[in-house]
Order: sequence, then C-alpha cells, then structure tokens
Amino acid sequence: MKSLPKSITKHIIPALLTHSKAEFLKEIDIVKNAHPKAKLVQLDVADGKFVHNTTWGTPAQVKSLHLTVPFEAHLMVQNPEKAYKYWVHAGASRIVFHCETTKDPIFLAKAIKTAGVKPIMAIDPETKIDLEPLILKEIYGILVMGVHPGFGGQTMVAGTMKRIRTLRKKYPRLRIGVDGGVNIKNAQKLLDAGATELVMGSAYFKL
Repeated sequence: MKSLPKSITKHIIPALLTHSKAEFLKEIDIVKNAHPKAKLVQLDVADGKFVHNTTWGTPAQVKSLHLTVPFEAHLMVQNPEKAYKYWVHAGASRIVFHCETTKDPIFLAKAIKTAGVKPIMAIDPETKIDLEPLILKEIYGILVMGVHPGFGGQTMVAGTMKRIRTLRKKYPRLRIGVDGGVNIKNAQKLLDAGATELVMGSAYFKL
C-alpha cells in the first residue's frame, strides 16, 4: 500500500471476488503482505441469481481455511435470510445484505445482530436512499454501491458521489461505505464527500 497515504489506507477494505480457491488464497496473501493492518476484508458472495456471476467458496470451504484476517460476507444472493446463518458460522464479523433482496430488512438486520454479527445494508445505484428510522436503529452502517453488483473492474456510475453527500448531510452519524469503482484517483474525494469506508476490489490488487 505504498502508493496510498495512510489517511486513505486506514479506510480501505480490500474486496475479494474470486472464482477459484487458488485465486482466493493468492489475494488473501496479497492483503496480508501489502495491508497487514487491514481491519477486515470483504468476501463477495455471488449466487448467479441475484447477480449474473458466481464466486468461489462456500461458508464451509472458507471456514476450513482458518483465516487469520477478519472478514465480512457481502451477500449478493437471493435469499440472505438463509445464507447469513452459514456465514456467521463460518466466522464473518459483519454481514452485508442488499435491501433489494429482502422483504423485511429490519427483521433481517435484527436477526443478524442477534447472531452476534454486525449488519450492513447495501443499496444499489437505482435504490432510493430515504432510510426508515427503524432500520437505522438496527444496522451498523450503509454500503452505497457505486456499480451494479456482481462483477469487478467496473467504472463508478455517475451520481455516486452525490448520493454519498446526500446521505452524509441527512444522517451525519451514519457509517457509510462505498463499493464499486473505488480507486486511487477517487478515494480521497469519496472520503471528502462523507464516506467512512472504501471497499476496493480490482483496483486494490493493481496497486
């Protein structure tokens, strides 16, 4: 992480969107060597249904690796109410679910909290960002998607920066992450707009 200042590096969450065990282990090793103080990594979990992509690693497979790096599971899946339980058992410290995939995000957030894990609610680019007071009480934070989820290497969609500013102005204490299209050129601008966490995937592994 020599190409990024510490003021930015401390906000970065490396994201792994991998398709094989070998690729997964390679990227985990990169994180350990390049970013040893990373507070956690994000494991992208795609089921080929909510998004048109699939990723390597069932909860059982990931658990068997005995990772020493804390991780969160970003559930890009159709049935997060079922999936989150397996990822909690696998050792995830945070669960990211998409509000678009559940009829009752408040219930899901409460269930994740009851399991002893922090719930993060992801919001796709087209989803309105008016948040109900009840959901704000249950979630640990919001993840603003800067791209349509499922594939790495995409360019951040127009309006993402504005969405973050709007959220920060309306909810000054909210933990706001941004995921998709984050890179070395826009990282500081995203932080200045109000983001507190920068999920960086393909751009991270090119640093």
